[in-house]
Amino acid sequence: AEAAPALAALDSYLAQQGRTRGDIGLEPRLHYKEGTPASWRETIDGWHAAGADYFSLNTMGCGFTTPAQHMQALEHFAATVGVGM
Repeated sequence: AEAAPALAALDSYLAQQGRTRGDIGLEPRLHYKEGTPASWRETIDGWHAAGADYFSLNTMGCGFTTPAQHMQALEHFAATVGVGM
């Protein structure tokens, strides 16, 4: 919903060039510290419906102090939303 205006503008620019979202890649960035485990799947599904095939997960700014904590967050996210690592 938040991305709807930007996606509409993107669609307009693409149409001017005779292209669609299917012709390009959409890769949204999700932030681990935003949302909840319950909302993560909904966010991914919304982006998938908009044409995204991939996404990135940002774990920066979460207060982690070791690489292992970042990896644990990635593993938690993957298990919660049902994606493989």
